[in-house]
Amino acid sequence: MNVRKADNNEDKSVTLHIRGRDEESTREDVIESLIQKLGMDIKRQIRVGELKAFRNNTRAVSITLKDKQASLLEREGLRVGLTTCRAERRIKFKKMHEIL
Repeated sequence: MNVRKADNNEDKSVTLHIRGRDEESTREDVIESLIQKLGMDIKRQIRVGELKAFRNNTRAVSITLKDKQASLLEREGLRVGLTTCRAERRIKFKKMHEIL
């Protein structure tokens, strides 16, 4: 029997999924919005993934950043162009094996 435990990272990097962007927005629009929202040099502290198609003609992107900035984006969202996008944390699970 495998048991899974959620991995809680406080000061480590976490992955967020930003979804709900319109299909016309680009990766550069997301980067610009992150710089405006968080006020930092994005190339050193944040990794932005590629765009992915999502339901209802929207797009999603994954970003990796520090936990403190991730919490801010989860609470307030991210405005990309005319759309306020929702941010959700990706949860990593560790497998724990049963002790005999």
